[in-house]
Amino acid sequence: MFPIPGADAQQPDIFVKRKGADKVVVFAHGILGDGRGTFTNETTRAYWPQLLADDPEMDKFDVLAINYDAGITSGMSIEQIATVVRTTLADQKIFDDYNEIYFVCHSMGGLVVKRVLVDLFQARNPALEQQVSGVIFISTPAKGANAANYLEILARLAGAARPLVDLRTYDVNTYLQILENQWKDYFDRGRRERVPRVFVAYETQATYGYVVVPQLYGETPQDDRAYPVSADHFSIVKPPDRRSRIYDWVKHRILEASEAHKNVAFKEWDTEQAGGSKLDSLLRQFSLPTAKRDGFNLKISGDASTVADVGQLSVRGDYKAATWADLFERIAVSNPCIHFIVTPSRRELTFTSRDAVKQCRAGRAVCAANSC
Repeated sequence: MFPIPGADAQQPDIFVKRKGADKVVVFAHGILGDGRGTFTNETTRAYWPQLLADDPEMDKFDVLAINYDAGITSGMSIEQIATVVRTTLADQKIFDDYNEIYFVCHSMGGLVVKRVLVDLFQARNPALEQQVSGVIFISTPAKGANAANYLEILARLAGAARPLVDLRTYDVNTYLQILENQWKDYFDRGRRERVPRVFVAYETQATYGYVVVPQLYGETPQDDRAYPVSADHFSIVKPPDRRSRIYDWVKHRILEASEAHKNVAFKEWDTEQAGGSKLDSLLRQFSLPTAKRDGFNLKISGDASTVADVGQLSVRGDYKAATWADLFERIAVSNPCIHFIVTPSRRELTFTSRDAVKQCRAGRAVCAANSC
């Protein structure tokens, strides 16, 4: 009997670590799997999301494993599961609480995440451009899985899960053809300076006599070469420890993508285009009704009079940064009388008392160290 590699697909999402970091890694499981069983090594009982959470080099990353119904009795299509996942990400405040979001996807989970990202792209959602920083597809059947393989699997199972219909091979699967075309449109024209980075790994060993997702079926618009892993379709996402090659490869791809994200100026403020040089013209944007919709995920706080005084300072120049907190820090570098505290999540900035300012003849207020 063909073993079902998952347990309860209806179990809740698993926040392995949530300590208020500004980066999060989200694990997405495949068909017949779940957020725990899919990523747990049967021999060592090592749980990949936990290995990552406990890794000192990944201390600045929170870790989430999401769950959705992809079990043997599932009646949901990939499109429907993608809607569930998108809602889950919103409910878990992933787009509200994190500046950098990374997806580690196994098998069908990669198609689900790809559908979510394409939806965000088509909706021109700023979260995709400004926050989704890396996507790793592991044995994801971008071109479907060999029909004969799945027919053999279905013959060994008592029934058939609905998502299998969407995993037929590319030549007879209009759904995957459309999804791949939309992904290519986004990859080629929607990304800003190659962010998010996209990586692919594939299995090289057979599962019950078949290589479920060989390299040919896993290739998709991506950065760098597809990475071969000496494992079968299920064991490829079950590293026994942090010395495992797949663990090390994924970790370094996440860190590589984080560096790429850091160097892209997603947030920009031009004092001339803002209609004046006072900092208040920037601070006001964070209190507007459109702030959240436009991706201003930063809370400005502090003594009201202090914030008001800081707003009167005259700042000149064109500022660019990866996050709004970074941008304010760059402004403060050239304006040493501006003082604030930023939370570890870099989502809340609290102004504190500032040094004295001086009034220029033209009515400009600047830091004492600056020239009029």
